[in-house]
Amino acid sequence: MPPLSPLAPAAFPAMPPVAGVRLATCEAGVRYHGRTDLTLVELAAGTTAAGVLTRSKTAAAPVDWCRAALADGLGRALVGSAGNDFLSGGTAATNNDFNQVDYSAG
Repeated sequence: MPPLSPLAPAAFPAMPPVAGVRLATCEAGVRYHGRTDLTLVELAAGTTAAGVLTRSKTAAAPVDWCRAALADGLGRALVGSAGNDFLSGGTAATNNDFNQVDYSAG
């Protein structure tokens, strides 16, 4: 297993359930191998959502996708990867990947 940050807590407190929210993590190999590196937060239908996104004119495809997805102020999920990946530029392949996410999120 990769070394943990010296700032990582030894344990996390028990968290009570939050109505309308489901959490999941997995080992996707996005950043680390052998430990969880991807988080999904599922939100109840009708949840109001907002985002703070870069104002850079060179924002990557995922940022553009988020802007479009948040345009109506509704959200059903948040996905986060370990390491807060740096995104730069966008390719047709990247855009296609996010279009697939859009369709599967239905």
